[in-house]
Amino acid sequence: MSDQKTPNPQWPQPGGSDAKQQQIYPSAGPDGYPAAPDLGYPVSYSTDPAGDAPPPYMTMPRLGSDAFAYTPMQDSKPLPMPGTAGHMGSGSVYTHEGSYPVLSFPGDQKGSQPHLDQFQKPYIEQPPMPMPQVQQPGTGVPGSAGPPYFGPYLRYGNVDYNTRVWTGSLMVITQSPQPVRVTLSPTPAVAQPLTFVSVPIDSYQQHTFHRIDLFLHMTEQPVVWKYVLADLDPGRAFEFNVAAVGDKQWRFAFQSCNGFSASVKPEEREKLGGVGALWKDVMNQHRASPFHAMLGGGDQIYGDPVFKAVAGLQEWLAVKGKENRRAYMWTPQLDRDVSDFYFNLYASHFATPNLREALASIPTIFQIDDHDVMDGWGSYPDYIQLSNVFQNIGRIAFKFYYLFQQQTNLALLQGPHQYERITPDGRTFHFIKLLGPLTAVVGPDTRGERTRTQIMSPASYDLIFNNLARLPPTVKHVIWMLAVPIVYPRLAMPETLLNTIGKTKRTANDAVNGLGKGLGSLAGGTGKLLTKIGVKVDADQWQKSTQGAWDEGMGHIKKGLGKSGLMSGMISAFGEVDLLDDMIDHWTHPAHNDERTHFIQRMQAYSNQFRRRTSFISGDVHCCGFGNFHTAGLPHENDPAYMVQVIASAIVNVGPPGAVIKLVHHSAKKIEFAPGVTEEMVETFTKDVDGKALAGKIVLGRRNWGFARVGVVGDEVQFVLRVEGTGPEPGVCVEYPPMVVPALV
Repeated sequence: MSDQKTPNPQWPQPGGSDAKQQQIYPSAGPDGYPAAPDLGYPVSYSTDPAGDAPPPYMTMPRLGSDAFAYTPMQDSKPLPMPGTAGHMGSGSVYTHEGSYPVLSFPGDQKGSQPHLDQFQKPYIEQPPMPMPQVQQPGTGVPGSAGPPYFGPYLRYGNVDYNTRVWTGSLMVITQSPQPVRVTLSPTPAVAQPLTFVSVPIDSYQQHTFHRIDLFLHMTEQPVVWKYVLADLDPGRAFEFNVAAVGDKQWRFAFQSCNGFSASVKPEEREKLGGVGALWKDVMNQHRASPFHAMLGGGDQIYGDPVFKAVAGLQEWLAVKGKENRRAYMWTPQLDRDVSDFYFNLYASHFATPNLREALASIPTIFQIDDHDVMDGWGSYPDYIQLSNVFQNIGRIAFKFYYLFQQQTNLALLQGPHQYERITPDGRTFHFIKLLGPLTAVVGPDTRGERTRTQIMSPASYDLIFNNLARLPPTVKHVIWMLAVPIVYPRLAMPETLLNTIGKTKRTANDAVNGLGKGLGSLAGGTGKLLTKIGVKVDADQWQKSTQGAWDEGMGHIKKGLGKSGLMSGMISAFGEVDLLDDMIDHWTHPAHNDERTHFIQRMQAYSNQFRRRTSFISGDVHCCGFGNFHTAGLPHENDPAYMVQVIASAIVNVGPPGAVIKLVHHSAKKIEFAPGVTEEMVETFTKDVDGKALAGKIVLGRRNWGFARVGVVGDEVQFVLRVEGTGPEPGVCVEYPPMVVPALV
């Protein structure tokens, strides 16, 4: 079985078109650092005795090499944006399978992708909104239970080994525009206490978003920095850890799917211990052996309930006709109601016990996935995805994603924060960060440019790889945060599969319905919404056009069981739409096969050229496990094609039904990706969390999270999964042996 594809000739070749770019610093100042430009925006400042004026690295940090790790658009020659089916033209640069009608918008060229800010409406002054409340008492959130602020949320910026500076920021939300002072004290006492003062970067109604930029000198020993919000809450202290400047043994946590799907009932959520159950385990591990950073692999919130929460969106769902839905008027009331929804969701969700402590204590590195907006964002048919309603929901969801998760906004990203992201045209938030001298983490934005035939644009790939080519020579591992796994079983469903999941009418019925529910959790619940607004999928036509194993299997299942009524609930409620449409979010969907092939080949070429190990950390699928690519007969330490896929999902949401786990194991086949290069899942779990032997050893469908240890033995990285047990107390996790990934030699 082979998935090998011939790369599209329009693709740039591995290594990028401009891998060796010129230094992009301005001329150096008198102190040897590049002169800091006057960007016209405020930057929060420190009362460090060094002076009030921020040093040059405050606004233009270096990353350990002569060339800056991030490339501004004007320094790199972006590829001309190709026509992309559905959003930017009638053909795709990745694949020639299927296209969708091209829409036109007033003032735009026909078929062009509208930017979200084109739908920006004038701000309408509204009465102040009260601070949202959470159900758990004593969390320190606004109201009678605590002081009037949200946060603090601690963000990891980067480390600069030339200047020995650790950068990060804090976000605090108050009901006053007055600056927030933060006092930091180091242990051991390597420096005098420092006071940093915030800059208000945005506001929403009466709420002000305060960002406090942190610049800390790294010393020869690790430091615990204790900080206090001096004016807001002087009686409460938080702390975080900064590694020693020469320490290569970094530790970082990773997690995804930090919320419940709408289908999880309140009583089930309570039984599972709520949002904070596994976050308690995270904090226990952090206190025992502190983490230097925490990767959030998407779905930090679940924005799916926006359609139930906002009455005006219910009216839109009831509208008949594609053109009517596309052109439905966006109103100031909708703008306010949707904004209230996302603000309240973030503020209350991030105030959950245990999660709030983690956000204040472990520097976060977040990336976006669909649920941060809504289920399946980017993969809907054009008349929905490009409608006024969807684009305005996206505009608002991205605004609060930038504020709560990246601690910035669009204006600042065009000014002093421009170096915090990589983007060819302003529609994406890609990033590269160092996690110690040995490891770089790459966070591609797989939602900002997504269409039904594209995950990221060629310009984005080019820009990311151009920047990877300029990492410091000490880097041995490049870890990609891919929200959706790039190595995962192709879910095939031949009718003989029923023998593995149910042999009687009743068990088959339960299994098939379980598959429907579970696949909604595996790939999202897009179909439920699509069904409401009248989207229908012709399974036979889909099957003929894609010729995928999944679609062929669905045809067998439909033919074999459809007449008996066993699939009526799945098909009529969300079946064909959910099962066929939602899988388009996966890298292994036929619509993305060419793009996936090119991406993998380019990563392997990069690994070979720079002798750096490439790995992936992903979530999305609500189970955990490992997969890899490897060259047969070649030791892993000498194999540039050896790339490990780590899957950790979900830290909050529920796992799939047992029928889906059986389906995943049944579908897990070794695949010849290229001559001599095999792609496969790894048998990791010989026993379940209760010690019982497992028939399926590839994935576990239980809640989980993980962490990585870098440089404990040589230059290897150890990936560790912690999986929720079956005891009476929810959230108590069992640790599995590490997956050891050697450096490439």
